[in-house]
Amino acid sequence: MTDHSKFLANLGISALNEMQREVQQQFQPGKDLVLYAPTGSGKTLAFLLSMLQTVTETPGQLQVVIIVPVRELAIQIDTVIRKMATGLRTACVYGGHSMRDESRTLAVTPTLLTGTPGRILDLIHRKLVDVRNVHTLVLDEFDKSLELGFENEMAEIARHLGKLSTKILTSATVLKTVPSFLHLHEPATVNFLAAKDETKTNFFLTRSKDTDKMEAAFLLACRFKEDTAIFFCNHRDAVDRLSAYFTNRNLVHAVFHGGLEQDEREKALIRFRNGTCPVFVSTDLAARGLDITDVGHVVHFQLPLDEKSMTHRNGRTARAGKSGNVHFILAENDYLPEYLTIVPQELKINPNDNTPRLPGWDTLFFDLGKKDKINKIDLVGFLCQTGKLDKSAIGLISVLDHRSYVAVKKSTVKALLTACNGQKIKKRQVRIRLAY
Repeated sequence: MTDHSKFLANLGISALNEMQREVQQQFQPGKDLVLYAPTGSGKTLAFLLSMLQTVTETPGQLQVVIIVPVRELAIQIDTVIRKMATGLRTACVYGGHSMRDESRTLAVTPTLLTGTPGRILDLIHRKLVDVRNVHTLVLDEFDKSLELGFENEMAEIARHLGKLSTKILTSATVLKTVPSFLHLHEPATVNFLAAKDETKTNFFLTRSKDTDKMEAAFLLACRFKEDTAIFFCNHRDAVDRLSAYFTNRNLVHAVFHGGLEQDEREKALIRFRNGTCPVFVSTDLAARGLDITDVGHVVHFQLPLDEKSMTHRNGRTARAGKSGNVHFILAENDYLPEYLTIVPQELKINPNDNTPRLPGWDTLFFDLGKKDKINKIDLVGFLCQTGKLDKSAIGLISVLDHRSYVAVKKSTVKALLTACNGQKIKKRQVRIRLAY
């Protein structure tokens, strides 16, 4: 599989970027490759195209395992593979996902398996996946997996891969040492970490008269209007406190951290991506590995614990050749970290600019999904026919296993809920409500 043009066309991509071209030139099946590149640079497509060169047409054999640190990244990669329409059977597994659904999916052996370390190892122990013929192992965001303490799980998975011949590692930071369990042998190395153009990032500093900085954060969010922004906190409780303050001030936002249930995290990401929720309050869990594009502002509500964390947070904006903004909110007696070499421009906030703008779109929740044989076309047809909705009033649609989310113009929501709730899609009654 060396002709990638049809895969790129299916993804709506006209050409590979410089890093992706370099990876294709350096990669050889049967050899190891290490890719260093910043978040948002296109690493996923780079390693997927390389991985496809190793796959044979042998049916009924699992050939490739892709290990990622977090479930959202597993879902993202699996989605890209499906959009590429390779014709290969793929499966996605992760903690918090229904084991029953995964067992059914794995009843027919996939060629590609994407998942988190703990879940993949669990499936191996349960003998629900046969990894004896796996020849290619991809460790995406490998440095993050090490940070999260998954080295033992990854090492045990690797020990089960007796026919392993090709290993691909991707990382957003240079690894000082590579764990010995990988047994890398003269790997090709592609390093694009210096490729991010920091001149496209504008840096600002806002001082807060209050030590809790809540009001300053709120006023800054009001200043952004409908521009997308991620407010980063160091801990879950700080995320929850800032969220409570935003809620009391009627600022529409989403919350994201590791303490939330999987469906809540998925819903938060969907609402942020589809434009119905332009403000995202998160821990560093959102700093890497998530498919979040066109973020206008990154806000350090709390300073990150180290320089590497700051680099990953800042990497959420100014991506794909676009400019972006990074903001620091400091109390009067706080100081910027010494490792920050850029002097931010002071940005004063107006206490009278305290009215958050409401997004013009809302997200509807449907209690049917892929496992109910529902797809995007079904949902569009249902909304247009039963709900009498014009297609221009329908935004991004996300179809998950047992539920779906559709962005619609806010002005249409009341009539849609009245007309569509309890009606049927493909002879299945559907329940619809606003997703908060």
